[in-house]
Amino acid sequence: MPEIPNSLFLDLTSYGTTTYTSTTRVEDVYHVTAHDASETVNVALILPRANDPTALLESDWATRQATLAELNANNTLWSTYGASPSEYAATVDLLTGTQPGQLGLTMIGDPAGSDGYISSPESRTIWLQLSPADFETLFGTPAFQSGSLLDDGLYFWRGNLSLPTGLDVAGLWFDFKIYGPHPAVSDLPAAPAPISRKARRVSAMRWRIRGVGVTCPATSRTGSTISPWQAPTRRPQRSA
Repeated sequence: MPEIPNSLFLDLTSYGTTTYTSTTRVEDVYHVTAHDASETVNVALILPRANDPTALLESDWATRQATLAELNANNTLWSTYGASPSEYAATVDLLTGTQPGQLGLTMIGDPAGSDGYISSPESRTIWLQLSPADFETLFGTPAFQSGSLLDDGLYFWRGNLSLPTGLDVAGLWFDFKIYGPHPAVSDLPAAPAPISRKARRVSAMRWRIRGVGVTCPATSRTGSTISPWQAPTRRPQRSA
């Protein structure tokens, strides 16, 4: 399974903390006790776009607006800048199929968001519901918890994540509470005091709803692979 660079749990949550390494224990940073994960979580895989939008994004305002208007009029905007339907279908088969070499995972969501999650080629998003065993199957590493998620327990992993060979994924999204941006105390100059539990929850929520093409503030390394280009959402949301 190829390893995803910069996909430590602390890469996701530790903006402002610069001294951690790949061997830093999450439970030491957060001062919690690690237990084997026991709860199911929802995770989104964001697929690459069918076509590179760089030329559109780098064009002048008038050209962008004219191009977007034409694509909308032809009903081709999301077939152009969403995921390739054939690659999306092949990825779903690999993730959810039960034949040899397939992962047998549970997919949730649909294009209408009828269960609160949108999974579609247009959104480039595949939502999965992962048991602890499924998490290890997909990412090649076990998950841990400090306590029940209903009681603000921390759900995390150690080391970098990996993905099975053949999965072409542009980003990941974790739909459970993320502590951040400061896991303990920032070691940057003029470091603030440890933030409260309420502030952590607000920070995590802001990270989850950030838009396209920016480095998420809860990611300590610019361009971290774990940062999605597009925030999957429980409401219809598309962006070119």
